[in-house]
Order: sequence, then structure tokens, then C-alpha cells
Amino acid sequence: MPSQRNTLDMIKTTATTTTLIYEPIHVHDKKVVQTFNDLMLFYEYDLFHIQDKKEEKKVLQQLVNFITAEPYFLEPMLELLGIFDMNQEKKQYDAILEHAYQVALFHVTIDKNGNWYDLIPWSHQENRSLIRALIFGAEKRWMEGKTDEAKNVFQNILKSNPGDNPGVRYQLLALLEGMTFKEFDDHMGDSDYVLAKIPIWFDDNAKKHPEFKALLKIWGDVE
Repeated sequence: MPSQRNTLDMIKTTATTTTLIYEPIHVHDKKVVQTFNDLMLFYEYDLFHIQDKKEEKKVLQQLVNFITAEPYFLEPMLELLGIFDMNQEKKQYDAILEHAYQVALFHVTIDKNGNWYDLIPWSHQENRSLIRALIFGAEKRWMEGKTDEAKNVFQNILKSNPGDNPGVRYQLLALLEGMTFKEFDDHMGDSDYVLAKIPIWFDDNAKKHPEFKALLKIWGDVE
């Protein structure tokens, strides 16, 4: 990683080790962050429906420039991911995803042992970029057969977000049940919403796995 990491490490040492609220304006170059925010505002926070290809190319280059200037600034990476995914540019998507995943891991860990902040509130908008990058990266590792790493990430997301706003309980259970990512994806169905059968499947199987014991108590699903 670039030398900018030294500065971010210094910021971490002054932060609480119990709660992470990722504020790009406080940890990255303010001019870069503001220029990115201005770009998003200009396009009404929707870069995925730019009709003119020359204009899209120009925006893509701007996003790349943001990342070049601030290699740990996550938001431009997720915008690039969305565009590359929409345009089915797999090579570019995979490269940016790996970088975004490693950056997100850096932001959420507090020591060399890989321990995470105790709480990473989903309610804070910028934290969602971190969590989404971690989910995408964990799913990629799941696809590649790196199930232990994927499990660890999903467990840490749940531990730091016990309310489970992003719904990763289902990915974790599928991994613990030995499903491949494709089997899980097929099981979830082609829907933008969680199908009614999925919570039932979760309730029937989660209690078999000790990894869910503490969370089930929080959720009130066990005595």
C-alpha cells in the first residue's frame, strides 16, 4: 500500500477502538473529497445512467484520478465497481474490487492481529461503503473457494453490526452449511428482496451453528 498509510495509521491511534465512523473528509485530502462530492452532486448521485459514452469515459477517468490521488478513498472505488459491473468489464471490476476490499479491511482493523472495531454503525452513510466493499470481497473469496476468509469477514460484519442491516446472516449460514456461492445465489432467487422462504430456512438451521449463538440471543431467537 502507498505511503499514505502512515498518516492513516496515526489517525487510527487517536481514534476510539470501540466504534468506527469513517469520515472521508477527515482522513483524506479535503480538496479531493470535495471534488468527488461535487461530481456526485452534479450527476444527482447516479453515475450509472450517463448516456453519452465520451462523457462516461471522462467520468471514469475522474474516478481513477481520485483513487490515484487518495488510494484509501473508498467511495470512488465503489462507483467504479458499479460502472464496470454494469458494462460487464470483468477484468477492471476484479482489479478495483480487490483494491477496495483491502482498503476496507485496513480501515476497519485496529491492530496487526486483524481485530476489527467493536462497532461499525451501518446508520452512518460512509460506513456503508466499507461494509459493502467487505461483503463484495468476501463473496469473491467464497467464489474462489477461500471459505475460511469469507466466513471470518461475515462473522466480523455481524459482530460489529448485530442488527445485521445488510443481511449477511444468510451468507454466513450458507457457508456454514457448506453451500457454494452459486448454490447460495440460486437459493436466494432472482429478486431484489429476501424471499419469504429465506428467513424460514435461516430459523430452521442457524441454531445448529455455535457461530450464531450470541447473535441469536441478541435477536431474541433463543432463551
